Amino acid sequence: GIRMAQTWWPAYYYFKDSPEFGVDAQVRMLRSFRDHAHYLMNEDYFHVTSNWGAMEANGLFHIGVMLPEMSEAEQWRRVAQERLVAAQQEQIYPDGAQTELTPGYHGVTLGNFLGSLEMARRNDLELPVEFVAGLEKMFEYYMAVVMPDGRLPALNDSGWGSARSMLARGAKLFPDRGDFVYLSTDRKQGGVPERTSWRLPYAGWNIMRTGWEADDKYLLFETGPFGSGHQHEDKLGVILYAGEKRILTEAGTYSYDTSEWRKYVLSTRAHNTVMVDGLEQRRGHRPETRVVREPEDTPWHTSVEFDFAEGTYRSGYGQENEVEVEHKRQVLFVKPDYWIVVDEMLPGDDDEHSYEAMFHLDADEAHVDAETQAVTVEHEGGAFRIIPFGPRTVEVEIVSGQTDPVVQGWLPTGRHNELRAIPTAVFRWRSAGRSVMAFALVPRDRDEEWCVAQVTSSRDLGPGSVAAELTLRDGQVDLFARGLAGDSTATAGRLVTDADVALARLDEAGNVIRTVQIGGSEVRVLPESGGE
Repeated sequence: GIRMAQTWWPAYYYFKDSPEFGVDAQVRMLRSFRDHAHYLMNEDYFHVTSNWGAMEANGLFHIGVMLPEMSEAEQWRRVAQERLVAAQQEQIYPDGAQTELTPGYHGVTLGNFLGSLEMARRNDLELPVEFVAGLEKMFEYYMAVVMPDGRLPALNDSGWGSARSMLARGAKLFPDRGDFVYLSTDRKQGGVPERTSWRLPYAGWNIMRTGWEADDKYLLFETGPFGSGHQHEDKLGVILYAGEKRILTEAGTYSYDTSEWRKYVLSTRAHNTVMVDGLEQRRGHRPETRVVREPEDTPWHTSVEFDFAEGTYRSGYGQENEVEVEHKRQVLFVKPDYWIVVDEMLPGDDDEHSYEAMFHLDADEAHVDAETQAVTVEHEGGAFRIIPFGPRTVEVEIVSGQTDPVVQGWLPTGRHNELRAIPTAVFRWRSAGRSVMAFALVPRDRDEEWCVAQVTSSRDLGPGSVAAELTLRDGQVDLFARGLAGDSTATAGRLVTDADVALARLDEAGNVIRTVQIGGSEVRVLPESGGE
């Protein structure tokens, strides 16, 4: 398919008028085109559910169009067209994401679809209207996930590639999409997209952002299926961009070999999620986790003041999924300043388990505050801090450039098979039964104070509950609580709520000026005296 759609036709047109490329050579090459068509026509070799299928259908379509003299050309075009439509239906979710959930391979499938469309239009042929319309969603996918620097997140076997060239093709194909123009021209032309934060409900990607400028903040949170190919064991991972820099990163991809480096980029420990008892997620041998037919029923809320998303990993840890612990992660974006990440661990037994929440930092070094266990990194655009809080003690270790006992703390440089050491903050705690830990992810722009100056956590709460008072730089205070909802209204310090997740902002005088709630119906704040 690749030969027929991409390389052999240009080669043939270089050769065809050369005196050395005589009749016998012409016949042999044309016969080989036909042989390729016969191979591609075989149903047993057609891969409708992967990017290979798009390549194969595109190649067959090119032969059918370019060799109309062949007696079978019309059949080749018809079958190729049917397969292009089938591949789009099988591979592309209604939210526009290709089922492999890998931005690079999304581009492979889209590029092959576009190759057939462009070939058809150059030769006054038509492809089905619904096929062409379906491509718009595939371009919109790029707009949904693109980071403020114009790059795509390196999810699964994908690098940090640019979205601009593909969006430029989308703008040409759909000229009324000024938002495609805006992003493909680095904000110089077109119009700003109507949405900022975005959820792809089938892919399970939740994108929280403050806007569309290069200095805006961005977080991507994965809650969806494993993917139909090129998968990593990374459910509930996050990627964060702030201060004109990708600061919470992940290992991206590596050559498809059997090295320890390849094993590392596929592993849970190379991503910003949680490991249990030193064991990793394991969805690779569970086909039911790969593709969904319906969007996941997970909470997603977005507004001017906050974004919220939730996801759960239920497939167990270890090679045989032998450790049955459920991991629920919730992410609250308190716009435009900071995020709160809550990790709830629900074991299926009464044994004590160890937990490791990992955060891979694209920085030269990281510093730990011995009293609070907060981790801070500095960079050219500002700084970034991870502040742990919760009802139990947590310890943190910075791992960087480790190869023994396992590879940890590395990031591909973008050059072939080259990695560099980066600090990875590993927060550890132990617990029997249900437990919870939370983290404030706090960016700081250059020459500004920290928007969160201090976090004070409540200790006397039930399992699965966490509450804290976050002191802000301007004297305001955010009261946060999670997991208090029950049969009646619960109280955490001064915060009274029946919501699953709640936040109240107080001004310097103690007046409530902002509330956030997920579930429930009430968020109140008691006066300083504690009385009603």
